[in-house]
Parts: sequence; C-alpha cells; structure tokens
Amino acid sequence: NLPKSSEIALRTTLVNTENKFHFESLNRYRTNVFGSFSSAFSPTLPGSGYTGVHTSGPLWSMRPMEGSRARLQMEKIDTELEYQFELLDSNNDLLALEKMTKVFMTPDIQRTGISSGNIQGALFVPKVKRKTEKRKA
Repeated sequence: NLPKSSEIALRTTLVNTENKFHFESLNRYRTNVFGSFSSAFSPTLPGSGYTGVHTSGPLWSMRPMEGSRARLQMEKIDTELEYQFELLDSNNDLLALEKMTKVFMTPDIQRTGISSGNIQGALFVPKVKRKTEKRKA
C-alpha cells in the first residue's frame, strides 16, 4: 500500500533508440484513505500532463522529449516497445517500478494497409485460424 491521503506521482516513459523515441509523462494524484489510487477514478492534481480522470491518461499524455521524434511512428513494425512506470512519493523517491512490453506484430497478427485519398494507415488483425476437417478414408 501507498502512504494514505498523500500526493504521489506516476512517471510513464517510452524509450526506443532504434525508432528514436523518448516520450514521457508525469502525472500527480492523491491517494485515498486506504493508500491507493487509480487513473480510472482519481483526478489528477495540478502539474500533471492532463486534467481530470482517464484510465489511459498516463499513456496518451506522454510528450516527446528533446531529441525524440515528434510522433510515435515506427520504422520497423516488429519492434517491441517497452513502457516504464515509476511511482514516486512527494519527495520524488521511488516507491515502485513496473515495465510493460507492447508489440504490434506477432506471428498470429496480419498487417493490412489501408488508404483513402491522402490518408494512409494500417490495420493489425488477428489471423483467422481455419479448422481442418478430418476426411474419412
């Protein structure tokens, strides 16, 4: 558990040297009387990367740091992205650290290019596994 009714900060970082990414967000919250918080229920405090309550706020509020590409646009789509989440107390001392890996392409995902006029994009869809029928001899 975290300190009860105290200010904490969640720093979210994405660094990938291959794609020249360095994105970061810092969001502040107040823990409840039980020593917990959730970005889905706890409003941010002043000085945060976003205002209000949002489950994915720590991710979509990340901003490019100096030397980073401005957009999260990948050169190689099969590259894994490692996100780091640091929970800090009001003195910026580390309370907890967690990492999460995001992958777009795996052997069971099919990438399909789409375009409409000048707009281009891609869909990443799970490959359909076809049932094989057993034939009687």
